[in-house]
Amino acid sequence: DIQVRAGEVLLLLGEIGSGKSTLLSLMSGAKPARSMEVEVTRRRAYVSQIPFVLNDTIRANVLFGLDLDEQRYRDAMARSQMAKDIAGMVDGDATLVGRSGVQLSGGQKSRLALARALYADAKIVFLDDVFSAVDAQTGNAIWE
Repeated sequence: DIQVRAGEVLLLLGEIGSGKSTLLSLMSGAKPARSMEVEVTRRRAYVSQIPFVLNDTIRANVLFGLDLDEQRYRDAMARSQMAKDIAGMVDGDATLVGRSGVQLSGGQKSRLALARALYADAKIVFLDDVFSAVDAQTGNAIWE
């Protein structure tokens, strides 16, 4: 049994291939649980090891169908360290990304997925190695 109280951080550590990502995807609801009972009582967000990016604008990738709350959006972009990237793009957050648009680096994809999770205002956020694709300085800023 795993129980995590509000405000706590739980880290899963283990060897490569030991099931950390599988456990996170089961707990987040991203993968159906067949042989185990999963009960998550709060709204949750999941940032996988391989971030999902829509073939759409940066803004649409963050909002992911939710209505725009300008302050929450700016906060999610700042906390995920995406604000500087967007400032350097000609069309800002209206820049098209994905197959038909600008190709994002691995770190940018991870941070975009993190911004989506932060914007969702989830009570539980599952992060699967989100720091592996960012440099140490950016990782520290995100952690802070």
